[in-house]
Amino acid sequence: MSRDKKNVALLFWNTSLFFAAYNGMLPVFPPYIVFRGGTEQAVGLLVGLFSLSAVILRVYFAKLADHRGRKWLLGVAIFTCSTGPILYVFDFGLWYLALVRIYHAAS
Repeated sequence: MSRDKKNVALLFWNTSLFFAAYNGMLPVFPPYIVFRGGTEQAVGLLVGLFSLSAVILRVYFAKLADHRGRKWLLGVAIFTCSTGPILYVFDFGLWYLALVRIYHAAS
C-alpha cells in the first residue's frame, strides 16, 4: 500500500472514531442534563451550543489558519479533540458543561 493510501485510510479511521464518539454521546447527553437538574430549555441550549459554536469558531479558525499556518492549527485541533471528551467527566454544573461544549466545538 502506498503512503498516500495509508494516509487516507488513517484519516478515514480517525474521522470515523471522532464521529462515533460524538454521535454516541448525543442520545445520552440530554437525559444527563436533566439528571443534573437542567430544564428542557437547558437541554436545547447545551445541545445546540456545540453546533452554533462550531460554525462561529470555524470562521475565526479559518482566518487563523491562513495567518499562523495549517500545521499549527491542526495540532491545536488534535489537542482539543483529544481533551474535550475527557472534560465531560468532571461536573461542576450546567455552566461548566456549556464551556466544555464550546471548547469541544473548537476541535
